[in-house]
Amino acid sequence: MKKMIVTAILCLVFVGILGSVASAGNLDWKTTEVYEEIGSIYVKGYFTNNMPNKVVNKINWFQPNLTVTLADDSTIFLDETADYKQDCWIEPGDRSDIMWFRIAGTNMEWVHWHVTPKYNYHTIIPKG
Repeated sequence: MKKMIVTAILCLVFVGILGSVASAGNLDWKTTEVYEEIGSIYVKGYFTNNMPNKVVNKINWFQPNLTVTLADDSTIFLDETADYKQDCWIEPGDRSDIMWFRIAGTNMEWVHWHVTPKYNYHTIIPKG
C-alpha cells in the first residue's frame, strides 16, 4: 500500500514538472533583441502569461536554441542553456518586464538570428 501511495505521489510530481515545460498557450516568449558582447550572446525579450489562474514566479531555465547566419550564408546552431534562474512575477494575462538570458558567444560576425526557445517555469495559484 505504501509503495502505491509513493508511486502515485511521484507520478503527480513528474506530471506537474512536465506540465510546466513551455507549451503554446501557457507561457509564450517573444524575442526582442539578440546581440553579442564580450564573448557572450544576450537574448532579450518578454514572456506573456496566458494561464487564467496562475502567476509565473520563476523561470527555472531558458534555452534559446539560437540559429545565427554568418556573412558567408553559413549557419551555426547554439543550443546552450542559460546558466541561472530568474525570479519574476507575471500575473495571468499579463506580460513580463524585459528579461535577458546569456549564453556563450560565437566570436564570429553574424548577420541574422532566429530563436526557437524552450524553457521551464514555476507557477503559483494566488490565494483569494
